[in-house]
Amino acid sequence: MANVRSSYTDSVNFYGQEDPRELVARFGSPLYVYNENVLRSCCRDLTGLSSHPGFRVNYSAKANTNPSLLKVIRSEGCVVDAMSPGELHVNQLAGFTKAELTYVCNNVSAEELKNAAEHCDVVSVDSLSQLELFGQAVPGGACGFWGACGAGISAGQFLSIVTGATPLAGESFGLAHQMTARALNAIGEVGGPRCCKRDSFLSILQAIDFVAEHLCVQMEKHPVVCQHA
Repeated sequence: MANVRSSYTDSVNFYGQEDPRELVARFGSPLYVYNENVLRSCCRDLTGLSSHPGFRVNYSAKANTNPSLLKVIRSEGCVVDAMSPGELHVNQLAGFTKAELTYVCNNVSAEELKNAAEHCDVVSVDSLSQLELFGQAVPGGACGFWGACGAGISAGQFLSIVTGATPLAGESFGLAHQMTARALNAIGEVGGPRCCKRDSFLSILQAIDFVAEHLCVQMEKHPVVCQHA
């Protein structure tokens, strides 16, 4: 057996009081050895990179789904992603909650998308066709159940795109949220029951005014009259 010690493992006291050869003799080969102190130190280095509100370190579970390691990673304040139902299940067994889970899709089925939406706060789709499938998989009525109409949220997403907003941005971050708030407020003032076309038009009209006020861009605005009311 080759010498598995190195200047690095010695510098961090990776094996502690244990001898690698004795570990192999005791547990058999192949044997994977992890050092909890090193793992925690790495997690703290990453989570300490920024104090900006909303900054989170996302561990990719495909790197290692050992439940014991996942529990340590979670205890250090990291969140996690999954790329399969199996990874999602293991992450949940390690204690990660819906708010701490992101699902990263790769040409998945409608059933898998629905499962991801039910168990993960964030679902990342990889194409327009997957986005369409995701919309079909997620049950309707989210506006009433979640208290946020997708049309209003989309207005904020529009402004985020045109201003290049990111979670770490300054003014554009605020403007995107103000846009969402204005659109949702307009929808809320009208009240229910829901009407997707009406709420979409309301959001668009609010976006036209908002863009004129904050970006000095004038867009055409026409009165909308419902033919079915």
